[in-house]
Amino acid sequence: MINITLELNRKCNFRCTYCYLKDKLDYEMTAETAKRSIDFAVKKYELDKDPKKEIGVNFIGGETLCSFPMIKKTISYINETYPDIKFVYSMTTNGSLINEDIVSFLIENDFYVKISLDGRREDNDLNRVWVSGKGTFDDVIKRFKYLNRYQIELNRGIQVNSVVTKNNYMNYADNLKFLVDEGGLRSIDLSINKGDVWSDEDLNSLAEVMEKALDYYMERNMNNVFFSWDFIEKAYKNHLRKGDKRLFKCGGGVSSFYIAWNGDIFMCPSCMEKEFVIGKVEDDLGGLWYSEIIKNKGLTKIDNQKCMACKYSDVCPTKGCFINSYTENGSIHQPSRISCFVTRMTAGLYQDHKTEIDEIMRRRDEYLKHSQS
Repeated sequence: MINITLELNRKCNFRCTYCYLKDKLDYEMTAETAKRSIDFAVKKYELDKDPKKEIGVNFIGGETLCSFPMIKKTISYINETYPDIKFVYSMTTNGSLINEDIVSFLIENDFYVKISLDGRREDNDLNRVWVSGKGTFDDVIKRFKYLNRYQIELNRGIQVNSVVTKNNYMNYADNLKFLVDEGGLRSIDLSINKGDVWSDEDLNSLAEVMEKALDYYMERNMNNVFFSWDFIEKAYKNHLRKGDKRLFKCGGGVSSFYIAWNGDIFMCPSCMEKEFVIGKVEDDLGGLWYSEIIKNKGLTKIDNQKCMACKYSDVCPTKGCFINSYTENGSIHQPSRISCFVTRMTAGLYQDHKTEIDEIMRRRDEYLKHSQS
Protein backbone atom coordinates (compact mmCIF):
# COMPACT_ATOMS: atom_id res chain seq x y z
CA MET A 1 0.00 0.00 0.00
CA ILE A 2 1.22 3.50 -0.84
CA ASN A 3 0.38 6.26 1.65
CA ILE A 4 0.69 9.98 1.13
CA THR A 5 -0.07 12.77 3.57
CA LEU A 6 -1.08 16.02 1.91
CA GLU A 7 -0.34 19.12 3.97
CA LEU A 8 -3.08 21.25 2.45
CA ASN A 9 -2.14 24.41 4.31
CA ARG A 10 -0.20 26.03 7.09
CA LYS A 11 -3.02 28.12 8.44
CA CYS A 12 -5.17 27.47 11.43
CA ASN A 13 -7.84 29.07 13.59
CA PHE A 14 -6.20 27.51 16.69
CA ARG A 15 -2.85 28.29 18.30
CA CYS A 16 -2.10 25.04 20.13
CA THR A 17 1.04 25.41 22.22
CA TYR A 18 2.62 22.15 21.05
CA CYS A 19 1.87 22.31 17.31
CA TYR A 20 4.81 21.09 15.21
CA LEU A 21 4.00 23.77 12.62
CA LYS A 22 5.24 26.84 14.46
CA ASP A 23 4.76 29.27 11.57
CA LYS A 24 1.19 29.59 10.30
CA LEU A 25 1.50 32.09 7.49
CA ASP A 26 -1.61 31.24 5.45
CA TYR A 27 0.31 29.08 2.98
CA GLU A 28 -1.99 26.78 1.01
CA MET A 29 -1.37 23.97 -1.46
CA THR A 30 -2.40 24.82 -5.02
CA ALA A 31 -4.67 22.60 -7.06
CA GLU A 32 -1.76 21.88 -9.40
CA THR A 33 0.47 20.70 -6.54
CA ALA A 34 -2.34 18.53 -5.19
CA LYS A 35 -2.80 16.92 -8.62
CA ARG A 36 0.93 16.32 -8.99
CA SER A 37 0.96 14.77 -5.53
CA ILE A 38 -1.72 12.30 -6.58
CA ASP A 39 0.15 11.58 -9.81
CA PHE A 40 3.30 10.96 -7.75
CA ALA A 41 1.42 8.49 -5.53
CA VAL A 42 0.04 6.65 -8.56
CA LYS A 43 3.55 6.27 -10.02
CA LYS A 44 4.70 4.69 -6.74
CA TYR A 45 1.56 2.54 -6.70
CA GLU A 46 2.34 1.20 -10.16
CA LEU A 47 5.80 0.13 -8.97
CA ASP A 48 4.53 -1.29 -5.69
CA LYS A 49 4.71 -5.06 -5.28
CA ASP A 50 2.48 -5.15 -2.21
CA PRO A 51 -0.54 -7.41 -2.92
CA LYS A 52 -2.74 -4.93 -1.02
CA LYS A 53 -2.89 -2.58 -3.97
CA GLU A 54 -4.43 0.70 -2.87
CA ILE A 55 -3.42 4.28 -2.15
CA GLY A 56 -4.04 5.98 1.17
CA VAL A 57 -4.47 9.75 1.08
CA ASN A 58 -4.40 11.55 4.43
CA PHE A 59 -5.39 15.23 4.40
CA ILE A 60 -3.96 17.45 7.13
CA GLY A 61 -3.09 21.09 7.86
CA GLY A 62 -2.70 23.49 9.71
CA GLU A 63 -6.39 23.02 10.12
CA THR A 64 -7.38 20.71 7.29
CA LEU A 65 -10.91 22.04 6.88
CA CYS A 66 -9.65 25.57 6.20
CA SER A 67 -8.98 24.00 2.78
CA PHE A 68 -12.17 21.96 2.39
CA PRO A 69 -12.67 23.16 -1.23
CA MET A 70 -9.22 21.77 -2.05
CA ILE A 71 -10.16 18.37 -0.60
CA LYS A 72 -13.21 18.30 -2.87
CA LYS A 73 -11.17 19.31 -5.92
CA THR A 74 -8.52 16.69 -5.21
CA ILE A 75 -11.04 13.87 -4.88
CA SER A 76 -12.80 15.01 -8.04
CA TYR A 77 -9.45 14.82 -9.84
CA ILE A 78 -8.86 11.31 -8.49
CA ASN A 79 -12.32 10.10 -9.55
CA GLU A 80 -11.95 11.53 -13.04
CA THR A 81 -8.34 10.52 -13.65
CA TYR A 82 -7.89 7.23 -11.79
CA PRO A 83 -11.32 5.56 -11.57
CA ASP A 84 -9.86 2.04 -11.52
CA ILE A 85 -7.53 2.55 -8.54
CA LYS A 86 -8.76 2.08 -4.98
CA PHE A 87 -8.12 5.13 -2.81
CA VAL A 88 -8.66 5.23 0.95
CA TYR A 89 -9.22 8.70 2.45
CA SER A 90 -8.54 10.03 5.92
CA MET A 91 -8.14 13.41 7.54
CA THR A 92 -7.15 15.00 10.82
CA THR A 93 -9.03 18.07 12.06
CA ASN A 94 -9.42 20.15 15.19
CA GLY A 95 -13.18 19.71 14.75
CA SER A 96 -14.11 23.37 14.97
CA LEU A 97 -15.32 23.74 11.38
CA ILE A 98 -17.33 20.52 11.03
CA ASN A 99 -20.84 21.10 9.69
CA GLU A 100 -23.64 19.16 7.99
CA ASP A 101 -22.30 19.63 4.45
CA ILE A 102 -18.80 18.51 5.42
CA VAL A 103 -20.09 15.44 7.26
CA SER A 104 -22.21 14.48 4.24
CA PHE A 105 -19.12 14.67 2.04
CA LEU A 106 -17.06 12.58 4.49
CA ILE A 107 -19.76 9.90 4.56
CA GLU A 108 -20.19 9.90 0.79
CA ASN A 109 -16.44 9.39 0.29
CA ASP A 110 -16.00 6.88 3.13
CA PHE A 111 -13.45 8.97 5.05
CA TYR A 112 -11.65 7.93 8.21
CA VAL A 113 -11.66 10.89 10.59
CA LYS A 114 -9.35 11.84 13.44
CA ILE A 115 -10.23 14.66 15.83
CA SER A 116 -7.69 16.35 18.08
CA LEU A 117 -8.99 16.71 21.64
CA ASP A 118 -6.92 16.38 24.80
CA GLY A 119 -9.72 15.48 27.23
CA ARG A 120 -11.77 17.41 29.76
CA ARG A 121 -12.24 21.15 29.40
CA GLU A 122 -9.73 22.09 32.09
CA ASP A 123 -6.96 20.00 30.52
CA ASN A 124 -7.80 20.51 26.85
CA ASP A 125 -7.88 24.30 27.23
CA LEU A 126 -4.40 24.45 28.77
CA ASN A 127 -2.92 24.00 25.31
CA ARG A 128 -5.66 23.98 22.67
CA VAL A 129 -6.73 27.59 22.31
CA TRP A 130 -8.13 29.94 19.68
CA VAL A 131 -5.95 32.65 18.16
CA SER A 132 -7.43 34.93 20.82
CA GLY A 133 -6.14 32.65 23.59
CA LYS A 134 -9.62 31.45 24.60
CA GLY A 135 -10.09 27.73 25.23
CA THR A 136 -11.57 25.64 22.42
CA PHE A 137 -13.25 22.76 24.27
CA ASP A 138 -16.85 24.02 24.33
CA ASP A 139 -16.81 25.02 20.67
CA VAL A 140 -15.47 21.67 19.52
CA ILE A 141 -17.84 19.61 21.66
CA LYS A 142 -20.79 21.42 20.05
CA ARG A 143 -19.68 20.02 16.69
CA PHE A 144 -19.86 16.42 17.85
CA LYS A 145 -23.56 16.38 17.00
CA TYR A 146 -22.53 16.26 13.33
CA LEU A 147 -20.00 13.52 13.92
CA ASN A 148 -22.61 11.34 15.59
CA ARG A 149 -24.34 11.05 12.23
CA TYR A 150 -21.03 10.06 10.64
CA GLN A 151 -20.53 7.31 13.22
CA ILE A 152 -24.04 5.94 12.80
CA GLU A 153 -24.15 5.95 8.99
CA LEU A 154 -20.67 4.46 8.49
CA ASN A 155 -20.80 2.25 11.58
CA ARG A 156 -17.34 3.62 12.30
CA GLY A 157 -16.10 5.55 15.28
CA ILE A 158 -14.12 8.71 14.90
CA GLN A 159 -10.58 8.50 16.19
CA VAL A 160 -9.42 10.98 18.81
CA ASN A 161 -5.83 12.07 19.30
CA SER A 162 -4.82 13.46 22.70
CA VAL A 163 -1.46 15.08 23.29
CA VAL A 164 0.15 14.44 26.66
CA THR A 165 2.26 17.36 27.86
CA LYS A 166 4.13 18.43 30.97
CA ASN A 167 1.16 20.48 32.11
CA ASN A 168 -1.60 17.89 31.65
CA TYR A 169 -0.11 14.39 31.96
CA MET A 170 -0.99 13.91 35.63
CA ASN A 171 -4.67 13.93 34.65
CA TYR A 172 -4.42 11.60 31.66
CA ALA A 173 -6.26 8.66 33.25
CA ASP A 174 -9.19 10.97 34.03
CA ASN A 175 -9.10 12.37 30.50
CA LEU A 176 -9.15 8.88 28.98
CA LYS A 177 -12.15 8.04 31.15
CA PHE A 178 -13.89 11.25 30.05
CA LEU A 179 -13.35 10.55 26.35
CA VAL A 180 -14.75 7.04 26.62
CA ASP A 181 -17.46 7.29 29.29
CA GLU A 182 -18.78 10.78 28.62
CA GLY A 183 -17.65 11.36 25.07
CA GLY A 184 -18.73 7.91 23.88
CA LEU A 185 -15.52 7.61 21.85
CA ARG A 186 -14.11 4.22 20.96
CA SER A 187 -10.73 4.87 19.34
CA ILE A 188 -8.16 6.83 21.32
CA ASP A 189 -4.69 7.83 20.14
CA LEU A 190 -2.06 9.28 22.41
CA SER A 191 0.97 11.42 21.53
CA ILE A 192 3.61 12.53 23.99
CA ASN A 193 4.90 16.04 23.33
CA LYS A 194 8.62 15.69 22.69
CA GLY A 195 8.94 19.46 22.62
CA ASP A 196 8.66 19.50 26.40
CA VAL A 197 11.71 18.89 28.57
CA TRP A 198 10.96 15.65 30.44
CA SER A 199 13.13 14.86 33.46
CA ASP A 200 13.62 11.28 34.64
CA GLU A 201 11.31 12.11 37.54
CA ASP A 202 8.64 13.34 35.12
CA LEU A 203 8.90 10.16 33.06
CA ASN A 204 8.63 7.94 36.12
CA SER A 205 5.50 9.86 37.17
CA LEU A 206 4.16 9.50 33.63
CA ALA A 207 4.61 5.72 33.88
CA GLU A 208 2.52 5.65 37.06
CA VAL A 209 -0.25 7.64 35.39
CA MET A 210 -0.25 5.33 32.38
CA GLU A 211 -0.50 2.26 34.58
CA LYS A 212 -3.58 3.82 36.17
CA ALA A 213 -5.01 4.47 32.71
CA LEU A 214 -4.26 0.88 31.74
CA ASP A 215 -6.25 -0.35 34.74
CA TYR A 216 -9.23 1.62 33.46
CA TYR A 217 -8.73 0.30 29.89
CA MET A 218 -8.70 -3.30 31.09
CA GLU A 219 -11.68 -2.86 33.43
CA ARG A 220 -13.90 -1.30 30.75
CA ASN A 221 -12.93 -3.70 27.97
CA MET A 222 -13.27 -6.77 30.18
CA ASN A 223 -16.80 -5.54 30.94
CA ASN A 224 -17.59 -5.31 27.21
CA VAL A 225 -17.26 -1.54 26.90
CA PHE A 226 -14.90 -2.06 23.99
CA PHE A 227 -12.57 0.73 22.91
CA SER A 228 -9.12 0.80 21.37
CA TRP A 229 -6.23 2.60 23.02
CA ASP A 230 -3.20 2.71 20.77
CA PHE A 231 -0.82 3.38 23.67
CA ILE A 232 -0.97 -0.23 24.84
CA GLU A 233 -2.23 -1.85 21.64
CA LYS A 234 0.89 -0.80 19.77
CA ALA A 235 2.84 -2.88 22.27
CA TYR A 236 0.50 -5.81 21.59
CA LYS A 237 1.04 -5.46 17.81
CA ASN A 238 4.80 -5.09 18.24
CA HIS A 239 4.78 -8.36 20.16
CA LEU A 240 2.95 -10.08 17.27
CA ARG A 241 5.58 -8.74 14.83
CA LYS A 242 8.62 -9.65 16.92
CA GLY A 243 9.84 -12.12 14.30
CA ASP A 244 10.27 -9.28 11.80
CA LYS A 245 13.90 -8.21 12.17
CA ARG A 246 13.70 -5.18 9.85
CA LEU A 247 14.53 -1.96 11.63
CA PHE A 248 12.83 0.35 9.16
CA LYS A 249 9.19 -0.69 9.45
CA CYS A 250 7.36 2.61 8.89
CA GLY A 251 8.17 2.84 5.19
CA GLY A 252 8.75 6.60 5.38
CA GLY A 253 10.33 7.73 2.11
CA VAL A 254 9.73 4.31 0.52
CA SER A 255 6.00 3.56 0.66
CA SER A 256 4.84 6.49 2.81
CA PHE A 257 5.39 10.15 2.02
CA TYR A 258 4.59 13.53 3.59
CA ILE A 259 4.01 16.19 0.94
CA ALA A 260 4.19 19.77 2.18
CA TRP A 261 2.00 22.58 0.86
CA ASN A 262 4.69 23.66 -1.65
CA GLY A 263 5.32 20.17 -3.08
CA ASP A 264 8.38 19.33 -0.99
CA ILE A 265 8.41 15.63 -0.09
CA PHE A 266 9.52 14.39 3.34
CA MET A 267 9.54 10.92 4.83
CA CYS A 268 7.24 12.09 7.67
CA PRO A 269 6.42 15.24 9.66
CA SER A 270 8.98 14.49 12.39
CA CYS A 271 11.43 16.87 10.77
CA MET A 272 10.78 19.20 7.89
CA GLU A 273 13.99 21.16 7.70
CA LYS A 274 15.34 21.69 4.18
CA GLU A 275 18.09 19.08 4.64
CA PHE A 276 15.44 16.38 5.00
CA VAL A 277 13.61 17.10 1.73
CA ILE A 278 13.69 13.88 -0.29
CA GLY A 279 12.15 15.24 -3.47
CA LYS A 280 9.59 17.46 -5.17
CA VAL A 281 6.33 16.25 -6.64
CA GLU A 282 7.37 17.55 -10.05
CA ASP A 283 10.90 16.08 -9.92
CA ASP A 284 10.50 12.76 -8.07
CA LEU A 285 12.82 11.59 -5.28
CA GLY A 286 16.49 12.25 -4.55
CA GLY A 287 18.92 14.06 -2.29
CA LEU A 288 21.26 13.13 0.54
CA TRP A 289 18.63 12.11 3.08
CA TYR A 290 16.80 10.00 0.51
CA SER A 291 20.09 8.24 -0.22
CA GLU A 292 20.45 7.60 3.52
CA ILE A 293 16.98 6.02 3.62
CA ILE A 294 17.65 3.77 0.63
CA LYS A 295 21.04 2.75 1.97
CA ASN A 296 19.69 1.76 5.37
CA LYS A 297 16.12 0.59 4.73
CA GLY A 298 17.21 -3.05 4.73
CA LEU A 299 19.04 -2.93 8.07
CA THR A 300 18.20 -5.72 10.52
CA LYS A 301 20.62 -4.74 13.27
CA ILE A 302 21.29 -1.40 14.93
CA ASP A 303 24.91 -0.48 15.64
CA ASN A 304 24.23 0.08 19.32
CA GLN A 305 25.11 -2.63 21.81
CA LYS A 306 22.93 -1.20 24.57
CA CYS A 307 19.89 -1.37 22.31
CA MET A 308 20.64 -4.88 21.13
CA ALA A 309 21.07 -6.07 24.72
CA CYS A 310 17.75 -4.57 25.84
CA LYS A 311 15.20 -7.22 26.78
CA TYR A 312 12.63 -5.43 24.62
CA SER A 313 14.85 -5.23 21.52
CA ASP A 314 12.79 -7.77 19.56
CA VAL A 315 9.60 -5.74 20.00
CA CYS A 316 11.09 -2.24 19.72
CA PRO A 317 10.06 0.08 16.87
CA THR A 318 12.03 3.02 18.27
CA LYS A 319 15.43 1.77 17.16
CA GLY A 320 14.16 1.84 13.57
CA CYS A 321 12.92 5.46 13.65
CA PHE A 322 15.89 6.91 11.79
CA ILE A 323 14.61 10.48 11.55
CA ASN A 324 13.95 10.90 15.29
CA SER A 325 17.27 9.30 16.11
CA TYR A 326 19.19 11.50 13.69
CA THR A 327 17.53 14.80 14.58
CA GLU A 328 17.95 14.22 18.30
CA ASN A 329 21.36 12.55 18.38
CA GLY A 330 22.99 13.00 14.97
CA SER A 331 23.00 9.25 14.28
CA ILE A 332 20.41 6.76 13.08
CA HIS A 333 21.95 4.28 15.56
CA GLN A 334 21.23 6.36 18.70
CA PRO A 335 17.47 6.25 19.43
CA SER A 336 15.43 9.11 20.85
CA ARG A 337 15.47 9.18 24.66
CA ILE A 338 11.74 9.83 25.08
CA SER A 339 10.73 7.30 22.43
CA CYS A 340 13.01 4.71 24.02
CA PHE A 341 11.44 5.29 27.43
CA VAL A 342 7.90 5.06 26.07
CA THR A 343 8.67 1.84 24.19
CA ARG A 344 10.16 0.22 27.29
CA MET A 345 7.24 1.46 29.39
CA THR A 346 4.54 0.10 27.07
CA ALA A 347 6.36 -3.18 26.46
CA GLY A 348 6.74 -3.67 30.20
CA LEU A 349 3.09 -2.91 30.90
CA TYR A 350 2.03 -5.29 28.16
CA GLN A 351 4.22 -8.10 29.50
CA ASP A 352 2.88 -7.54 33.02
CA HIS A 353 -0.72 -7.80 31.79
CA LYS A 354 -0.31 -9.98 28.71
CA THR A 355 -3.05 -12.47 29.61
CA GLU A 356 -5.68 -9.77 30.14
CA ILE A 357 -4.71 -7.70 27.08
CA ASP A 358 -4.60 -10.72 24.76
CA GLU A 359 -8.05 -11.74 25.97
CA ILE A 360 -9.38 -8.20 25.42
CA MET A 361 -8.07 -8.17 21.85
CA ARG A 362 -9.60 -11.59 21.15
CA ARG A 363 -13.00 -10.64 22.57
CA ARG A 364 -13.06 -7.27 20.84
CA ASP A 365 -12.21 -8.82 17.47
CA GLU A 366 -15.13 -11.22 17.92
CA TYR A 367 -17.42 -8.35 18.86
CA LEU A 368 -16.40 -6.30 15.81
CA LYS A 369 -16.88 -9.24 13.44
CA HIS A 370 -20.34 -9.84 14.86
CA SER A 371 -21.35 -6.17 14.72
CA GLN A 372 -20.23 -5.81 11.10
CA SER A 373 -21.88 -8.98 9.83
